[in-house]
Amino acid sequence: EVAALAIRSRYLWMRGEVQEARRTIELAAAAAEAVGMRFFVATCEGSRGELEYRAGDLDAAERAARRGYEILDATGHVGIKTTHAADLATYLARLGRLEEAERFAAIGRIAAEDDLSSQSIAGTAETIVLAARGNLEGAEDRARAVVAMVADAEWPQAQGDAWMELA
Repeated sequence: EVAALAIRSRYLWMRGEVQEARRTIELAAAAAEAVGMRFFVATCEGSRGELEYRAGDLDAAERAARRGYEILDATGHVGIKTTHAADLATYLARLGRLEEAERFAAIGRIAAEDDLSSQSIAGTAETIVLAARGNLEGAEDRARAVVAMVADAEWPQAQGDAWMELA
């Protein structure tokens, strides 16, 4: 049930039904919390973070991503924790909290080289930080590297995000 609600929430926000998506991810997180499924609570928080980011609420995105990351860190889930760290880094960078963003991007980067999700999202956060610090050439180089990284992936959302960051 938790997974089905979380997936439904994702499709709802992709269709622009943000309020219903919020309600649905809240139901998923509450169901996972009620039965002690901490890993699923964390993944719901990751989904909530992305939903809020795309809805334009950076503060809510940061809170959700941080909660998901902290749960994964406390429970020892190393692999997916790096993706949550990279997401958190992106939201922090957008909020202008550059030092903290760099710290979480570095955590995202410790993922295996073939962990495309963590690597590309951490690269996006690094791009934002470089641009915010006025290193536009470095930011463009980093953004181009992320575009190349996801070019052959069967992941249109990441490809679109990478190209938008480069723009």
